[in-house]
Amino acid sequence: MHLPHVLPFARTPVYFFTACVAERKSILACDDVHRTLVEEWVSSAEHDGWFVGRYVLMPDHVHFFASPSADAKPRADWCKAWKSISSRRITTLTGVPAPIWQPETFDHILRSSESYAGK
Repeated sequence: MHLPHVLPFARTPVYFFTACVAERKSILACDDVHRTLVEEWVSSAEHDGWFVGRYVLMPDHVHFFASPSADAKPRADWCKAWKSISSRRITTLTGVPAPIWQPETFDHILRSSESYAGK
């Protein structure tokens, strides 16, 4: 049984993600890297069924909201995919050697509109 305030979010979950750069290198504060991440997230909707919404890009990490479609890749597979593709592109753009991302990604499923506003 679902609690009434959780049920709407369970049908269409919204996740809050945080992904950090390996060794917390400050490589994300660059127009080309920004464009690369946005392009990857936009294409992930079509390819992987994950829709990325608002985001905050910091020099060494990124926060963003994402929601899966009904037939989306599993969350862990999707995270691995966008990190892998963006890593190759960021390495080419910046010359920074791999790894680009820390292996783990923090994610939290939002359970109410208050938690969305709070993030």
